Amino acid sequence: MTKKLRHMRFLFAIITTLVFLASSANASEPHHYNFPNPDGPYRIGFHQFEVYNDENWIQVSSWYPSTAKTTEKRVGYLTPALIDTYVKDGNSKSMFSTIPPSWTFFDLPIANGKHPVLIYNHGFLTFPRFSMTQLEYLASHGYIVLAISHPGRTRLIERKSGVLVPANYTPVKFTEEEDAALMVDIVRMENAVKLDEWLKARKLVVANELFQQSMLNNFNPMYKNNLMLIDALHSIESGNIPTLLKGHMDLDAVGAFGHSFGGNVSIVMTEQSPVIKAGVNLDGNQYHWLSEKPLQASACFFYADKTDRLKPVREGELYPRINDALFADASSVCSVVFPGSNHFDFTDNTYISDSEKAPKKQSLGHAINTSIKAYFDAELKKTNSWPPAESEYYIVK
Repeated sequence: MTKKLRHMRFLFAIITTLVFLASSANASEPHHYNFPNPDGPYRIGFHQFEVYNDENWIQVSSWYPSTAKTTEKRVGYLTPALIDTYVKDGNSKSMFSTIPPSWTFFDLPIANGKHPVLIYNHGFLTFPRFSMTQLEYLASHGYIVLAISHPGRTRLIERKSGVLVPANYTPVKFTEEEDAALMVDIVRMENAVKLDEWLKARKLVVANELFQQSMLNNFNPMYKNNLMLIDALHSIESGNIPTLLKGHMDLDAVGAFGHSFGGNVSIVMTEQSPVIKAGVNLDGNQYHWLSEKPLQASACFFYADKTDRLKPVREGELYPRINDALFADASSVCSVVFPGSNHFDFTDNTYISDSEKAPKKQSLGHAINTSIKAYFDAELKKTNSWPPAESEYYIVK
């Protein structure tokens, strides 16, 4: 199978084995977890609740700033139920034995005042805590992060009642010929310079029946779940939906971000909902299904560079242009590439590595987290300008 076809399967065959396992050469040995201490001025609280709309529901996990001093129960980076799921899938329980305690505490009182709100969408078939270090970092700097668990699309949801709700997705199987035909149009999208070129290629991709089965049928539930949360924000803020966040959410400063498929959904929400003021897509292909126009909302794309989809932007540099045609003639194009990164370095996978790679990965993870914060600080808090000066860890366009 060609490199492009392998890459195609990576993008469109839904991942059912989490990449927590991919960072170790021997899955039977304990992993090396190097989760960082968030450097913000706040302690981090965690509160979980559910939002309902008729028979539909979502679970919302919130990370938020606190000034409380406590040594009470910490939140795990993985729940016991998730670990049990991995073990049942054939993984050794010992590989999870060295996971350190997190920097997040259950149900701390929230810090005084109003805080900007970020809605987070995880990658397809992962879960919110797959990027928990990122969410901790943002909460430590004064953000309320509301991470959605999508019933049927999240690896496992443990409800307050104790009921476990696993993912129920069946991957669509592609033949090599079907992969190749779809890849032609994907490449056209990625190589597009003008919006009309991108839209023509996108139309062919979206019309593909296998693509619809594998991706579009999963977009609609996640999109509706985001609408459910957005519609509930005022009820959460007012206390009609009882949570610890009552009276502390700045609903004039709401952003959205996500990884991979969740990043795609987050940008669509940013464009479709006037509530969302800015959005970030962490290395996800943007299919822009709900609009035929250039992006009007404030949006930024963060890219990995470990991909065969690279195009030169300046002599000696490479830059992925997966989504950049969507900006068309917009005055501001927001694209950031992180040299040396791969798709899962935008999750906690960054911090699971051997001791030799740990310092470089720590620096990369910190660069990603500080860049997310810097973008939302500029767009929501209005406390700094964007883009930041380029460094060895990122290239800004």
